[in-house]
Amino acid sequence: MRTTKLLVTLAFVFMPSIAGADTSDWIPITIKDGKLRIPSSFAGIDGYSIIDTGANQSAINRRFLRTNHLSLAAAGEITVKGFFKKQKRPIYKNLSMTLLGMQVRFPHLPEVSLRSAQIQMLIGGDFLEKVIFQFDYPNQRMRWLTRDTMDLHSLSNIPSRKDKQTAGVLVKVVLNGHQSLLVTVDTGAKSGLWIERSFAARKGWLAESHTINRRASGVNTSGTIQQFRLPSVKLGEFESTNTLVSVPGANQKTTLFERTARPGSKIQRSAGKSRGLLGWDVLKDFIVTIDYRIGKIHLDSPTPAEGWIPIDLQQGKLLVKTSVAGIDGYSMIDSGATGSAINERFLARHSLTLKPSGFARVGGIVERKRRRLYRNIPVKILGVDTEFSKLVEIKSKKILFLGLDTRYYRTELIGNSGSYIKNDDVKATILGKDQWNWLEDEFSKEVDFIVLGSSIQVLPLDHGWEKWGNFEYERNRLIKLIENSGINCLIISGDRHRAGIYKHEKIYEITSSSLNLSFSKNEEIDKYSIEKTYPEENFGILEFNDTFCNFSIHNNKGEFVYERKLYY
Repeated sequence: MRTTKLLVTLAFVFMPSIAGADTSDWIPITIKDGKLRIPSSFAGIDGYSIIDTGANQSAINRRFLRTNHLSLAAAGEITVKGFFKKQKRPIYKNLSMTLLGMQVRFPHLPEVSLRSAQIQMLIGGDFLEKVIFQFDYPNQRMRWLTRDTMDLHSLSNIPSRKDKQTAGVLVKVVLNGHQSLLVTVDTGAKSGLWIERSFAARKGWLAESHTINRRASGVNTSGTIQQFRLPSVKLGEFESTNTLVSVPGANQKTTLFERTARPGSKIQRSAGKSRGLLGWDVLKDFIVTIDYRIGKIHLDSPTPAEGWIPIDLQQGKLLVKTSVAGIDGYSMIDSGATGSAINERFLARHSLTLKPSGFARVGGIVERKRRRLYRNIPVKILGVDTEFSKLVEIKSKKILFLGLDTRYYRTELIGNSGSYIKNDDVKATILGKDQWNWLEDEFSKEVDFIVLGSSIQVLPLDHGWEKWGNFEYERNRLIKLIENSGINCLIISGDRHRAGIYKHEKIYEITSSSLNLSFSKNEEIDKYSIEKTYPEENFGILEFNDTFCNFSIHNNKGEFVYERKLYY
């Protein structure tokens, strides 16, 4: 094979649909590990591609090709420079890819090695320079605009310019209120900043900050990095606080800050050029509008609607910001799980040693396994400390929210999934002694209304899946507790992959699941149901005023399926 030594200029072909339009519709994207993912398709195989403004050219993923047994004819070799290593890689001609609903042809496309085989391509500067792109990080969407629609020469609100050597977009940042630095906008970088280790050391940041050593994957290879947080990073009028900063490890060789230019590099600077990368931990709060061709950028900070809490949606999973043992991260909301759980990989990664209080059988999709059980772990979810009991005053009414653990203390079920049978043993339990004592104390409080959360259904009896009816003594005890309290109580439940409303005397139960996966399309009848069950994807909403609670079920388009009111 011949080796290409010169910088390869790539081009691509838009379909006529984009050429005749001024502005596209907003297109949903996902964000994983700080990277912007868009749906793509190559050789009839669906997957994802990463939008990477830090790469001067697009590239195809070697692992994707090998995993799918795709053999392509190379037209030569090219030197590709990643964070940690340079490697010679094959280059391919005239490959077509479906991106953003368009068929795109790449005259020249080098090969790189990315961590996940689901990622088909890196989308770099050769693609991005054709039009203006807008990335709405908070709402996980993007769109493109033609230059006759928007002039970023005049609208840019961040000091920025084109890096003529690398073709990237340079922005000026001010660190800790006084240190100015030119960095490259890189949507493929997870950290807020990547900077030289020597620079951070000279400023005393490595010595003064709490640092963490990690492994990081770059293009082609992985390496060691050191991370710390910087109090202030300013871009124009905007300020990012407690920003995550990465530097190469103490003995880690890197090509990131070399002064040479090579195709596929993230940074190739000469004196006075880029001194780092600006990535996700800063960009995540903004709508980023970027004209890659002229090197101009505009940031807008959207104001979320009052009362709404931002979430991330990744591969159909709902993620919310959480903090466990003082460590910030994300947790997944799973209405199909009957209890909350902590990730053992998270514990290992952060060297958290917790003392188990026992063991529990945890059921997965395929099998149940014996796992450690922990108690009293300090967790913050949605900005507040989590607890099983929460008293809230709404319009002068006291509303008590309770959550039940229906698995860890539960006696083993009898029968098989979908055909469980009733356990008549009076000693068989769902909640266990301690949780029952706690629950009875909660129902003795002077409140106007109780919302009782149970991951499994309480009232229904006629289906063969997991439910309170599998333990008749426990179910009757719970119903009696609610009735004897004299407090209006609404039970909310899930784990059925369908929605329904049920009633026993004055007790209502609303079931909602799942948001992203339906199983059977068949209707289900139960002696306590007051509506036909809804087997499609759905979600529930509770609304409160000073008189009643309105509870409703909606389909995945947000349309009403049914609703009821329960007065206090």
